Amino acid sequence: MAFFAPRDDDGPIPTDEARALAAQEILFWRSLKSSPSYHDSHCASCHRGHCTGSGECPVVECPLQCDARMHACKLDEHESLVCRYSVVDCLNVGYGCPVRVERWRLP
Repeated sequence: MAFFAPRDDDGPIPTDEARALAAQEILFWRSLKSSPSYHDSHCASCHRGHCTGSGECPVVECPLQCDARMHACKLDEHESLVCRYSVVDCLNVGYGCPVRVERWRLP
């Protein structure tokens, strides 16, 4: 079963099923993030993609497959602010544009 449809210009594009799985994973890690024992002491300042310092919060790859690696508690921030495969509103949403596109397609 393929989670990604072919993209002709910049690799695979996540399908709806892959996005749903990514959303479930983000919700799971967001629930763990509420525990300050590891988040405040380690994850908030760790930017190493191959970190082994926090067993409670593993380093994971972006579920939208943008090749980014981060602590699992940072997944929701990554998707909402950084991930190039996240679907975001058009820059002209303030003028009524209803289009939603992947972040990498924005100028």
